[in-house]
Amino acid sequence: MTLADRTKTADEAVTLGTLVDAVGPTAVSVLVAPRGLDVPVRAISLHDCADQLALPEANGTVLLAVGAQVDGPELLDLFQRASTSGCCAVVLKLRAGSSAAAVAAAGGLGLALLAAPDAMPWRDLDAALASALATQGLTMLTTVDPRDDLFAIANTIAVALGGSVAIEDLGQRILAYSSVPGQRVDEIRERGILDRRVPDDDVGQPAQYRAVLAASGVVRFPQHGEELPRAAVAVRAGALPLGTIWAIEAPAGVDPDGEQLLLDGARIAARHLLSASDAEDRSRHMRNQTLRALLDTSRTAPDAAERLGLPRRSSITLTGFTFTGADQPGPSVVCHLGTALRQWYAAFHPRATITTTEVAAYALVPGDDPATTVRLAARALQSVRRVFATPVRAAVSAPGSKPGDIAAMREEIDEILRVLATAPQRSFDGGVDVATVEDVHSRLVLSRFGSLLAQDPRLRHPGVNRVLEYDRTHRTDYAATLLAWLDAVGDIADAARNLRLHPNSIRYRLRRAEELFSLDLADPDTRLSVWLQLRLTSRRTTESGSVNR
Repeated sequence: MTLADRTKTADEAVTLGTLVDAVGPTAVSVLVAPRGLDVPVRAISLHDCADQLALPEANGTVLLAVGAQVDGPELLDLFQRASTSGCCAVVLKLRAGSSAAAVAAAGGLGLALLAAPDAMPWRDLDAALASALATQGLTMLTTVDPRDDLFAIANTIAVALGGSVAIEDLGQRILAYSSVPGQRVDEIRERGILDRRVPDDDVGQPAQYRAVLAASGVVRFPQHGEELPRAAVAVRAGALPLGTIWAIEAPAGVDPDGEQLLLDGARIAARHLLSASDAEDRSRHMRNQTLRALLDTSRTAPDAAERLGLPRRSSITLTGFTFTGADQPGPSVVCHLGTALRQWYAAFHPRATITTTEVAAYALVPGDDPATTVRLAARALQSVRRVFATPVRAAVSAPGSKPGDIAAMREEIDEILRVLATAPQRSFDGGVDVATVEDVHSRLVLSRFGSLLAQDPRLRHPGVNRVLEYDRTHRTDYAATLLAWLDAVGDIADAARNLRLHPNSIRYRLRRAEELFSLDLADPDTRLSVWLQLRLTSRRTTESGSVNR
């Protein structure tokens, strides 16, 4: 008997009422059901309303409308398309919106309308509905999000074999598991389901996985201590390994029909694992595009946090990465940097979202404190620096609390990155690979002051302009003398040592500067204004010289 033989036919579909009862009122509530709850359900479809994709053409589909605005003008169009494509029900999150118009619109089209709790992730609701359908014996091999089918496959195998079934990826993460009442299960499987990862207590475990992935058929493992006997099979697409299926055997063991069922399950799971990879790519693209849009504006869509996969009441931190050499790479190289960072964060912080602009890459990290985010960025830099010849540095923003903070965090990041890009190399070598505002505060103040002077030259002290012009035309060093004296906080001996002059020469130049340029150096405000402007002039000269060299 094959896996398809053990599933219900379309004529035996589960009803909407059975499905609602199975997941319970904590998962969905019925707002309207114009055709009653006895309508058949044959599939669950997870649909992102931000994507202009066609709805699945399948009668009896329950549509999970991710991102739908209950008060939005697009909702009627969604209902009309859902009705035309054969959907029997639509699930929304109300998010404090009024449901009256939505109820009327759905009811008029013969659609049942269900509400899911705002706090319940779509992923969890999706899995709960898929599992509920599977326990009724219906496998949904045409649902849009293929990971739901993995739960159905696991349940179908478990019903036949009598033991708990887990479907794993190559990293031994549990992608789906059976939830059949009365199935045989042990503590190791329970721990794996709770952690969504197989416990690695057994030193012989790697050898078991190698044996399964090398075999062309089902591999049997006898009971080992408290671990019940298992039958396992590799999931492959051609010669490409994708994962494994592990079934706890019933006391009577697994007969040839059971082994064939495992092989059928592996064949079907392979198709869904490949599709799941594509779905994950689409989800990642949506997060990247959402972050890219939020970098430029503080106006956010109500579901921005959900689109970014941010946990409720979670803090967020933005990290920016850019090249700091004199020759700046083009946008294609920055895109390459973003890809390298995306691969690194996927392994070490999967909830991070990475996107790029033409000049920098940005990583949005939810939930961690700034110190942890800095450590993550430092480790990411170590990884990507092996790939790029041009130096790469990073900056970490102060934490934010909502997607609307991201634009301001990006401005802070960009300022820090500009400081890192223009500062002399030695200023940050030997310690600061990842900078925060605290690390570059003084240079940031100078940078902002310089921008202010550039925008409004009238704020410049006229005496400083006269000093610079006099030095240029008479080949004198009044600016350097004033700056050295101000840097030394008025210590003439220290300034003289730095300039390799006699202290009397310093005193003479200071007196002449006051006479020639109308500078009141006894006034602390004047000293501050003169020092800031000369400091900015000196820094620009130094940076220009370092670039020319």
